[in-house]
Amino acid sequence: MMWKWKRPAAFLLAAAMIFTMPGVPTFAVEAGASAVHTGLCEHHLEHTEDCGYTEGTEGAACEHEHTEDCYTFVNKCIHEHDESCYPVLEGSVSENTATPSEAEEVQPTACTHECSEESGCIKKELSCPHERGEHDDTCGYIPATKGTPCGYTCEQCNSQDSGLVPGVSGSAPGECICETRCEKEAVNPDCPVCSAEDADRTACKGTAEAACICEKLCGADAVNPDCTVCSAKGADLSACLGKEEAALAAFALPQAEHTHCICAGTAAVNGHEHDSDSIAWTATDSLPTSAGNYYLTQSVSGSWTVPTGEVNLCLNGQTINDKITVGSGATLTLTDCTDSGRVQGGVLVNGGKFELYSGTITGGVQVGIKGATYQTGSSFTMYGGAITGNEESRGAGGGVFLVGTTNHIDPPSFTMHGGTISNNTAGASDGGGGGVYVGEKCSFTMDGGTITGNTATNGNGGGIYIHFNAGRVSISNATITDNKASATGNTSYGHGGGIYSERGVTVKDVTITGNNSTFEGGGIYGKGAITLTDATVTDNNRYDVYYGGKESNTPELTISGLVKAGYYANDAWKLPILVSGALSEDSVIRVGVREGIKPGYGGSLAIAEPASGVTLSAENFKADAADSVTSLGDDGKVYLSLCDHVMDETGYTCKKCHTQFDARIGESAYYQTLAEAFQNAWDGSTITLMRDVNLNKSCSASDIITLDLHGKTITSGDKFFNVDNKLTVKDSSEGGGTQALNVKFRVSSNGTLAVDNSYTGEISRVELQAGGALEAYTGTIQELLLGKGNGTGYSVKLWKGNTSACIIGKITDSTTSKDLTVKDLLKTNHAKCELYGEKDGAWSIVPKTKKISELTGYTAYKVQFAECVHQCDNDTVEKPVCSKCGKVLVVKITATASDGKTRTAWFPVDSAIENGDGYVEAIQTLNGWSAEGYTDATLMPLCDAHNGTGGIGIANVTLTGKLAVDGGEHRIYSTTIASGADVTFKTGQFYHITVNGKASFVGGTYLGSVTASSGAEAVFNGWLPCWWHHAARCYIV
Repeated sequence: MMWKWKRPAAFLLAAAMIFTMPGVPTFAVEAGASAVHTGLCEHHLEHTEDCGYTEGTEGAACEHEHTEDCYTFVNKCIHEHDESCYPVLEGSVSENTATPSEAEEVQPTACTHECSEESGCIKKELSCPHERGEHDDTCGYIPATKGTPCGYTCEQCNSQDSGLVPGVSGSAPGECICETRCEKEAVNPDCPVCSAEDADRTACKGTAEAACICEKLCGADAVNPDCTVCSAKGADLSACLGKEEAALAAFALPQAEHTHCICAGTAAVNGHEHDSDSIAWTATDSLPTSAGNYYLTQSVSGSWTVPTGEVNLCLNGQTINDKITVGSGATLTLTDCTDSGRVQGGVLVNGGKFELYSGTITGGVQVGIKGATYQTGSSFTMYGGAITGNEESRGAGGGVFLVGTTNHIDPPSFTMHGGTISNNTAGASDGGGGGVYVGEKCSFTMDGGTITGNTATNGNGGGIYIHFNAGRVSISNATITDNKASATGNTSYGHGGGIYSERGVTVKDVTITGNNSTFEGGGIYGKGAITLTDATVTDNNRYDVYYGGKESNTPELTISGLVKAGYYANDAWKLPILVSGALSEDSVIRVGVREGIKPGYGGSLAIAEPASGVTLSAENFKADAADSVTSLGDDGKVYLSLCDHVMDETGYTCKKCHTQFDARIGESAYYQTLAEAFQNAWDGSTITLMRDVNLNKSCSASDIITLDLHGKTITSGDKFFNVDNKLTVKDSSEGGGTQALNVKFRVSSNGTLAVDNSYTGEISRVELQAGGALEAYTGTIQELLLGKGNGTGYSVKLWKGNTSACIIGKITDSTTSKDLTVKDLLKTNHAKCELYGEKDGAWSIVPKTKKISELTGYTAYKVQFAECVHQCDNDTVEKPVCSKCGKVLVVKITATASDGKTRTAWFPVDSAIENGDGYVEAIQTLNGWSAEGYTDATLMPLCDAHNGTGGIGIANVTLTGKLAVDGGEHRIYSTTIASGADVTFKTGQFYHITVNGKASFVGGTYLGSVTASSGAEAVFNGWLPCWWHHAARCYIV
């Protein structure tokens, strides 16, 4: 800037006067003069108490950083009434238009306006005590102190004034003398105000110089009439800043007929007038460097900084293969008339304005920037088009990133009226926002468009992320679907599939569906109050709406209008929901609570309360918790209480609460999963299936439990039934159960799995640990796996008569040694039985010495008693025979079963009953090769015993266990009482009796001696015909 001094003589005169003024010492105006007038001179060399001079001190600035608590919401209504706000009365009009002569003035009683953040009436304003000067010890603030000027006036040096020097701080204020306005690069050095150090040049009173605004170069025959510089009288046109038309023509051709500017027509679109005077841009390596209306004719490579002014660019189906920067003073309006135009490098807005009407951006849009290059006033407005496919592997804001900081002035803003933001990814863990990230102090308004398919891989907010200190955020008339917050591991991330807000969030007229999050808040996750008005937030995983903030005294969720959503409260203080306005009858709010705050029997929990003047209906609220229903209380609130279930025709769905159940215990305790039923079962209880079940969790039987299949099936997949005590499987359905169970039972060393005869179906696998027990006499087990355990042996009971045996498809030895044999499998309960294997449809005995691990070629196995299980129609004849095989029978045993009925087993002479364990064989035969559950066993000979010279009787009998011998008139040649046995002789004839256990003789005839061994005990009724060992006890009663 050049200073034009119009009055040089006046300035010279003024300078002469200054330097000839008497009494003003020159050192008073030296550079670096004190901020407080010192008053010192050669006559007053230092200050005294009389002059009152004190020196000021410097302070320290406040270093407090604002937090969320520093802001408050302020209600300043900006609504202006229109005709709809006034009742229509005959003879009267709105107070906005009525005059006293027209009608009586009326009041806006029909106004429905409600102040809210969306209406702009309620705003978040800074209300920090530090801003009000209320500092504390944490901010480091130290106030500065002002000094006191010297009160001494030297009569010799300054007899005519107070010693104050114009233009020096602390002295009389100077005045601006500039005629031309000062700028940073050009300051009037003679002005005492503008030339001062750290001067405030906004106080300059000079007039700003005019600047050339021409785009085209002016000439003598063509001057821009709107430019005050070039159109001035006598203007120097050589100073015109416009460009020659030839320079423009090198890159562009005028195209008056091209109408692609924005709307592809002639009408105004969103306030932007259509301009048909567009220029065809033909270059492939650059883009316009001056403002104007352009359309591409070819794709362009290379980055582009949008020039200052307004640039309207139609992609015209072409591609810009690099980044676009919209800086301060620039406005870019982007459109595409073919819907195939693309910007593949992204757009950075730093101080400028960007409007998108159509076209696709694949590199994302960043509004604002951190650091020294930050420019104020960045804005992005989206009317249409698409932002898609951008991947920020380590950054936030995959689609649109609003960058802000605490100290930003006029921070970035984004307004979305339409268009789509889709399939973008944000990888930052300290943020997120796959679709949109709203940074600190930044504002976001969405009143149209769709945000869909975006992902936050490591942070929060698949669709939208809102910083706790963001500016104004308004979301309405929008669709937010199928976004994901997919972070795993750290539970601080992976929230808010649709929206994640570190503060409150308000949505109106929105649809938020199909969004997913790893943790809470599939639809909306808010750390502040959440408000839903006419909103649909449904079909999102991990709860549609979730409040994750601190406990407060205000409602965490407020709803009104037509609302369909689910809300999960894992703490009682997150309830009740506040209903601020009338709910539509179609509203459905599903309320879920964790088990710990569910109401107990007879109790209830308030889940919704009305605002003043609002009436609630329990029908608008559904319990999203098993066993629960909603009801309206006398106080107008909606309550959650436990349901007394009544099943519908399905047999597993409650008519009242519509909860579906897998099982019940007893007749009234219902459970949604079978695992939950097992967890709550008690000793002796019966769990009854209510429907076919797919296990989602393993079940454990740690008590004596019965599982009643009730005609239903179970599929366990990779889950197990762990049997640690005793589990009995039965089927009470009519005719029993034959359905397959695709399940795995794991029987521990102390466990027993018993399959009742009422179930004859197929079980996938039974894993039996050593010491465990398996009882299955019917049906099929596809695989029996013998494993290692804490016990010894395998208690396997697979046979209960040759007509009642369980089929095993495969036997596996899973022990480390692989040394288990068939004998090891059978010895505990089936020592007298054989293991049969099937090959090619024929059954044969598998040798007991065969190792389980070496069994090959067999398609199935079963356990059977090798001999006939004899029956006898009449055993009172002289020589009774088996009615099945015809063999002569020589002895029978009877016993009382657990059901009170008497069972009988018959044996022929070749049954090996005389070989030492015949009695055991007999009792085991009675009970399917098990003596359990039988009492009052009695052995009865059916003929005289063999005497060594021939005959059909038994040569000798060894008696074990507890039983009675009732021989009648028959004779047994030799009888041995085994060690541990307890035998009572009632009737019969006996020759030679050897007692190794205990024998009681209460009747019968003894033809030979009784011998008692050491430790044995013999009791006689009235006589003592025995030889005994000195350690035996023989006595008469």
